Amino acid sequence: SPKDTFKSYDEKQNSKTLSESEIRSLVELHLAIWNEKEAAKRDELMKKVYADNIEMVDSHFVAVGHKEIDGFVEGLQKKSVNSKFTHIKAVDVNHNTARLYWQHGSAEKPDAVTGMDLFVFENGKVSKLYVFVDSKK
Repeated sequence: SPKDTFKSYDEKQNSKTLSESEIRSLVELHLAIWNEKEAAKRDELMKKVYADNIEMVDSHFVAVGHKEIDGFVEGLQKKSVNSKFTHIKAVDVNHNTARLYWQHGSAEKPDAVTGMDLFVFENGKVSKLYVFVDSKK
C-alpha cells in the first residue's frame, strides 16, 4: 500500500524525520550563518545546523565540511561587505528536504544575486546543500 511505501522510505533514510517547524528553524539559522560576520559565532551556528561532513554543491565547486564552507562564506563577505542574504519567499518543506529562495545584496539593491538552496537533512542536521544561483538578468 502507499502507506507502506512511505514508511519504508523513512526507514531507508536512517534518520528521524524532522518536523516542518524544526526544518524551517534550521533553514533560518543557515541564513544567519551566511550573514554572520564573526567567525566564532558562525562556527557555533554551523555546529547546530550542519553535519560535520556536510557537502555544499555549487555549479563551480564542492565544499566539504564546516571549514571549507566557512572559508567560502568569509570570502563572499569580504567581497560584498554591505550585502546580506534574505528570503524571496517562504521556505518549502518536503519530508527531510527543504528549499529556500533567496536574494543577496545591499540595502540599495537587495536582489543583486538571486538563487535557491536545496537542503537534505539527516540525523537532525543539513547533510547536503545544493546551491543554485540564477543567471544574471
